[in-house]
Amino acid sequence: MRHVMVQTLDLRGGCDWRWWEMGSSPRRFSWWVISTVLMVGVGAGVTLPVGAQEQPALEPTKTRDEATPEQKAEEALRAGHSIHGEVFNAGPRRAARLMEGQGTVEFDRDTPADAAHPEIKAFINQGVAQLHTFFYLEAERSFRQAAKLDPDRAIAYWGMAMANIENPDRARGFLEQARRPERWNKASKREQMHIEAFAARMDKDLANNPKEAHRRWIKGLEAIVEAYPDDLDALSWIALAVWRGESSDGVGSRHAVDRLLEEVLEARPDHPGALHYRIHLWDEAKPERALSAAPRYGPAAPGIAHAWHMPGHIYSKLHRYDDATFQQEASARVDHAYMIRDRVMPFEIHNYAHNNEWLAKNLLFQGRTREAIAVARDLFDQPRDPELNHPGKAYCARNLGQTRWLQALSWFGLWDQFRAADAQGLFEWSDTPEDRLKRLSHRGRAAAALGDATELDRQIDEVKSELIRTLDEELAKARREKEAAEAEAQGVDKPPPSAPEVRAEGLKPIPRASLEGLLAELEGWRWLARGDRAAALARFEAASEMRSVEKARALAACGAVERAIETIGHTVATSPNEVVPLAAQVELLADAGRIDEAKQACAALLALARRADEDWPALIRIRRMAQTWGVEVGPTPSGPYPPERFDLNQLGPLTWQPFPAEEIALPDTEGVTWRLSDHRGRFLVLLFYLGMDCAHCMEQLRLFGQHHEALRELGADVVGISTDDTARTRALKHNKDGVAFPMTLLADPELKTFRALTAYDDFEDQPLHAIVLVDPHGAVRYLKVSADPFLDVAFVKRELERLARLERVRNADHAASATPPAALGQVAGCGK
Repeated sequence: MRHVMVQTLDLRGGCDWRWWEMGSSPRRFSWWVISTVLMVGVGAGVTLPVGAQEQPALEPTKTRDEATPEQKAEEALRAGHSIHGEVFNAGPRRAARLMEGQGTVEFDRDTPADAAHPEIKAFINQGVAQLHTFFYLEAERSFRQAAKLDPDRAIAYWGMAMANIENPDRARGFLEQARRPERWNKASKREQMHIEAFAARMDKDLANNPKEAHRRWIKGLEAIVEAYPDDLDALSWIALAVWRGESSDGVGSRHAVDRLLEEVLEARPDHPGALHYRIHLWDEAKPERALSAAPRYGPAAPGIAHAWHMPGHIYSKLHRYDDATFQQEASARVDHAYMIRDRVMPFEIHNYAHNNEWLAKNLLFQGRTREAIAVARDLFDQPRDPELNHPGKAYCARNLGQTRWLQALSWFGLWDQFRAADAQGLFEWSDTPEDRLKRLSHRGRAAAALGDATELDRQIDEVKSELIRTLDEELAKARREKEAAEAEAQGVDKPPPSAPEVRAEGLKPIPRASLEGLLAELEGWRWLARGDRAAALARFEAASEMRSVEKARALAACGAVERAIETIGHTVATSPNEVVPLAAQVELLADAGRIDEAKQACAALLALARRADEDWPALIRIRRMAQTWGVEVGPTPSGPYPPERFDLNQLGPLTWQPFPAEEIALPDTEGVTWRLSDHRGRFLVLLFYLGMDCAHCMEQLRLFGQHHEALRELGADVVGISTDDTARTRALKHNKDGVAFPMTLLADPELKTFRALTAYDDFEDQPLHAIVLVDPHGAVRYLKVSADPFLDVAFVKRELERLARLERVRNADHAASATPPAALGQVAGCGK
């Protein structure tokens, strides 16, 4: 246990010296303010500026911006920040648990059976298994737990570094911790070799030379395998290193790497790393080579969603969409159960949105439109986050869910549904180029499909306006480049730009090719509606980005039947086992009188569409044709190494469901018990703050206080929950400076609520800053725990408006139904 001697200053006068155990609830001084910290014994690696003891404590109602540099240093040390340094501020700060279904490895050989904490071995092995399946959040948590039990275990910090392979700065910080002498000297030779191998991979001097970084990592791993031939994890990581270095160095012989993995699997058939890396190795090259691993990977690590997801890559690449959706649905359900059980937000899982948007797409390929829309809408409606899930972030749940939802509506001609959702503002169009293009294209196509000539004209005009904006920006950019080139030729400084980067509206331009292609398509539909097939055909031919299925139908409508059949035939050939192109082919061939070919396509379609929505109009028409033609439907196509089927409901719900907020029962500033359950029917914004001595917390409370009435008008009550006792909390509420804190303030000096709602660092035994948004049903709709207070009030307002809109739509949808409405975040009829 590390100790520091702390000189503390009582705000009511006087000072005192006290011993402070670093491992027992640091920062819990209530009305004490650290003035000087003197390191005694083993250093904790944290010192305050010289002279800090001479600085007066920051007055309780002052904000961090009003503090001196020395006061900011003090506040940073004690207000939610790790005592071990910045690298520990991010990542998981709640205790790990031994989880089921993480995969089996035998990496740790160095924890003695009689160790003070023998469970260290289990946490290290669990962390390594999680590394192999890219479950990085939980892998870091497992290794942090091992370090909590044995702070000098070097390999635990190596594991934290490995879990941050995508975050080089944090990885290097953890490697520095692993190589500290008091840890390094206690590590076994094999553990030291693992640390050095990965340190070579993360060498900062090689940040711009990934080829050499991977070469050194592989060299270090090979040295481990040579010294310890039975180290199956090192052998597996060689394959991982080769695959990860593909973009810079090429894979070389995939078959040679595959043989390494086979050697691992011969020794341990369920090794999660070897199964995983075999799938990645062949995914983009020869997916059929990974088929032997595909059905085995999920059962090898059934508690990790990614182990179910990755086989979906292989089945998708082989156009086996029913097998792919089985895998991806399993992945979604495992993730949803994990989020509920472990209080994790969807945006915290780096590959979650990727799996679910792919699931929606593969459901569409099978004609399972309702399920696809349920998955896509669920993804789109999930909690936003100002960093990880918002319109400006291309690859996130919001944007991926919106894309798949729109695809479902457009591919299956559900234009009435599109218009209804659009009228209610459910698509939440933003001003990004991507959203503006989607809005224009879908509104225009809906107008064309529904015969709304006035709206079609309006959308064509909108496209032209956007095209003018884009052309203006292209001219401005060319002018800027010319001026810069002339200035460089004359040897003068680059002149200021003569035109802004974007127009006055602040909108980034949509790519010209996309706008020109969309304009051609919409004008084609307009000419066709006016009866000018020749003009329509010319415009459709210029529609470079038009979906091939729609183009084939458009060509046929213009009289170019043979070209239409050729177009749809090419689409069916290049997109095998997809029901939408096949359905279009059947109808185009039938309309052209090519019945024998239509029958053949019909039989193929009906074999694939066994699980398609029964009310899909095209399928209804084609089934009638099949009955007339006497078409016999064969078995659904299958392939080798199918997944072993079981009831997926046992894994978890199909769609995301917010977890219930823990009950809160704490005294307010008047000593009256405030209960969360008494406030159903309104949103709650819970601010967990670290007492009146935390200057950054005072900034947060003052900021939210300034917006208190605006938040109330949005249906939300703001509640501050403090680490202070009731007397201190009351003193802040009625402070002598007259600073208004209009929200309810609650006292939680025992930190029970902080722990219950995860605003607590279990590894360092200290409370943390957190914001929790609870909906009118008592479910958590947003949770962010951090070393620093959450200050983005504008985000909270937007999220409240969005959730209120979803609540209104949900209630309206069920107003005429006897069935109680599903909870926010749950799609009725989906999941368990």
